[in-house]
Amino acid sequence: MQENDRYDRGTIVLHWLTAAITLFMFVSPYIWKTFERRTPPRLEIQFYHFSIGLLFGIIILGRIFWRANYGKKLPPPEGARNYRIAEAMHHLLYALLVIQISLGIWTRFAQNNPLVFFGLFQVATPYDGAWEHRQYLAYAHYLVAWTTVGLACVHGVVALFHHYVLKDNLLSRLSLGGSRGKTAYRLPNRGGEQ
Repeated sequence: MQENDRYDRGTIVLHWLTAAITLFMFVSPYIWKTFERRTPPRLEIQFYHFSIGLLFGIIILGRIFWRANYGKKLPPPEGARNYRIAEAMHHLLYALLVIQISLGIWTRFAQNNPLVFFGLFQVATPYDGAWEHRQYLAYAHYLVAWTTVGLACVHGVVALFHHYVLKDNLLSRLSLGGSRGKTAYRLPNRGGEQ
């Protein structure tokens, strides 16, 4: 694999940053629910969930802008018959992430809580009191989270299948380690071939 077979550094970093933040945002509510309501550990985890969620909104918009304007475009790997399906999956994941972040902001406002960004500033809720339909927003936020993570898992499994079964070195395109002529993810040769 050559350097021109890889995405640019910005695309790679934004991809893995998106994956890491998505994982944190998904598991953090399950962690804070293990603590009693209004206790410091629970409030601390919620604080970071809300602040990182706002930061994530900026990162996702930046990622979409980067991909559309500056990100390196690569042709499909050889033998990738379903490339259009993969592209549709990427667009669907972007849309779900934007919807999820929007639902999170809207839910926070509907709960009559301000948006706080790491204690640096806050945006007051536009509602006068707790909105009566906030439970529907919270449930939509929950459903979109599970849908996003489920599709992201399918996305990951398909990428692993391509890389290890079809042996098209798909994961090498997003490797953080750089190109050294061989991928760091290649399985050892078990057939004795050189």
